Amino acid sequence: MKTFKFVILFLFTVFIGCSKETDSIDDKTVKVSTLEGRVEKGPFTQGSTVTIQELSQNLSLTGKSFQTDISNNEGSFKIEAAIEFVSPYVQIACDGYFFNEVTGELSNSQIRLESFVDIANKRSINVNILTHISKGRIVNLMNEGVSYKDAALQAREELLLCFGLQKYKESDFEDLSISAGEDCSGALIIISSILLADRNEAELTEYISNLKETFTTSGTFQEDVIQSFKDKSRQLSTDDITSNIVRRYNDLGKKILVPDLKYYIDWDGDGIAGNELGDPHTEKQLFFEVDTVHASKEGGEFRVRIQANIPFTTNFDNSPNVISPESLFKEVELTSTINENEIIINVNPATAPFSKPKTITIYSHDGSLSAKLIIVQEGDFSNELSSEIITSIISKASTGFDYTHTIEGLYSNCYAANSSQWNLFSSHNLTANTSEISSAWAALYQLNHSLNSVEELVGSASSKYFTTLRALLYYHLTTLWGDTPYIFEKINNGNFYPSRTPIADIYTSLHEQLEECISGMSEGGNGSFFAVSKNVPRALLAKILIQQKQYSEALMILKEIISSGMYTLNNSRNEALSSASTEMIYAINKGTFSTPNHTNNIETGTYLPLIQYSEIILLAAECENKIGNRDAAITFLNKIRNRDGESTTSAESFEKDLKETWKSTMMGGFSYFAFLKRNNIAVSELNIQDYQKLLPIPSSETMYNPNVSQNPGY
Repeated sequence: MKTFKFVILFLFTVFIGCSKETDSIDDKTVKVSTLEGRVEKGPFTQGSTVTIQELSQNLSLTGKSFQTDISNNEGSFKIEAAIEFVSPYVQIACDGYFFNEVTGELSNSQIRLESFVDIANKRSINVNILTHISKGRIVNLMNEGVSYKDAALQAREELLLCFGLQKYKESDFEDLSISAGEDCSGALIIISSILLADRNEAELTEYISNLKETFTTSGTFQEDVIQSFKDKSRQLSTDDITSNIVRRYNDLGKKILVPDLKYYIDWDGDGIAGNELGDPHTEKQLFFEVDTVHASKEGGEFRVRIQANIPFTTNFDNSPNVISPESLFKEVELTSTINENEIIINVNPATAPFSKPKTITIYSHDGSLSAKLIIVQEGDFSNELSSEIITSIISKASTGFDYTHTIEGLYSNCYAANSSQWNLFSSHNLTANTSEISSAWAALYQLNHSLNSVEELVGSASSKYFTTLRALLYYHLTTLWGDTPYIFEKINNGNFYPSRTPIADIYTSLHEQLEECISGMSEGGNGSFFAVSKNVPRALLAKILIQQKQYSEALMILKEIISSGMYTLNNSRNEALSSASTEMIYAINKGTFSTPNHTNNIETGTYLPLIQYSEIILLAAECENKIGNRDAAITFLNKIRNRDGESTTSAESFEKDLKETWKSTMMGGFSYFAFLKRNNIAVSELNIQDYQKLLPIPSSETMYNPNVSQNPGY
């Protein structure tokens, strides 16, 4: 009896020892009546051939095989027959065409996918790219004595680790399907897409064959290959892939869900896919608490909070490098660091009048969310004439205003011309072919083009520096020509033939821009032609409002200039135009920039006056009179008349005295002609016809631009 027990115990021990090498049913045959599944790269197409081959206990082919066809375009196959296998292991292979989930098209040629599985407890088995690559590895491990279960688990973990998807190792590869809508479905889709992207069928076959061979022996890939997986995954258009798959199954009459594929990519390179994207069930937030930082020319430190519930990076770049020409202006110079959810920015002092805004962008690791912080810095205009671009713009302004001031001074009969050509303006004998008219028009639009071009380069944050000059040139254009093409941005491939814009529309646009300029400029100026005092845009806005008969609104602005205390009347008009001027609000220095027409025909003083304090006083007098405050109007007018040694005005002589004082004080300052026109006395005072209140459009413009019509009468 003791001997029998020993024999039984011995046999039991031997059995247990053998089971370490194979499953407990390895020595048994397996009978099946049904075996089914799907073959998916994307899904294989109907008619593809599926071959099931029997393997022996030692994993050798027995020569026994069964074939069936894929029955639909979802890649489904099924064998219904009583079959007995000598072991639980079979090899399943399929050659066929497939749906390419990356391109959204059917393949042009066939590929082969295989699977090695244990069918002891499974009757539904899928074949896919993962079963194909891992097949040899599982067999290799089993030949080393590892059980099928452990070998399959090890192969899954090893393969998925190469893609950062090791969290899905518990799901058998033969159970995965791209149409299942499960979390693990995303892993299959992403790996399949990584291997397929940018490869045709022949290249794919060769590529996965090499991968399979390497993985079979080593259970991993070389580092550069793994890096290529990461790089390729970040270049995938996951939205397109999802759309392609959903559309394909919709076409097949089946609605499926595809998990968010972005969560299956290792964006930050830490070896774990998706952990950098936060909770997929929570709405993501990523933004700066402010969108713009305004730095003074001195620079300084700035701290901005970042509101985020996901990890983020500053280095996301999933686009090809684009080489662009070097900008004429440098970006704002700064350094920045991120400390938890706060960015600390140190802006260097400005070294030039203009700099391009610097944009700091933070991204979710997949690039689906981003937030921008723009750093704008005031320019250093202390040495603005050292800039060739600024010098060029001022030179163009000098040329344009030299013409318009000369034209206005002669046309309003404030001066006598020194040449027969210029005498055409004094005598109002002009045509569309008068060369000075063409030169003035061209000079102003060349200035406008330069302003638009430079503003485009430095960005809208610096618009205030260009608004005053643009508003001034359009005030000149509309005063002389009326409706005129209004071009406020650089023309690239847009409308090369702009039509005339109504004055009212131009003034509405300039009004808005000047309001912004006033709020952005400092109260005091430093003599800069661009970084002007608030009083320059204030004066221009007041003049535009007066042209629109908005006298009360204009008067409020004029009084702001007067109450600023920055200007006083000089003892004489000549002194006001000299280097000792305390009246000059905005001007061009004739000693630096050439103004030959104005100097030879109008004034030889130091400045070409663009905006003068004496004009502000006269404008205030006009506004007070228009709104019925005659006493206040007289007070303003007498300030000028007393300065010039003229008799004080009275209520009875106010209209006449205002006109005469305007002419004697503002002649050559591009002011008197506009005064005459808006007060409806230009025709009588200048002995012209009504149509002559506007100049002819240059013939060169009307011939070149079919959308610009000529002014009536010419």
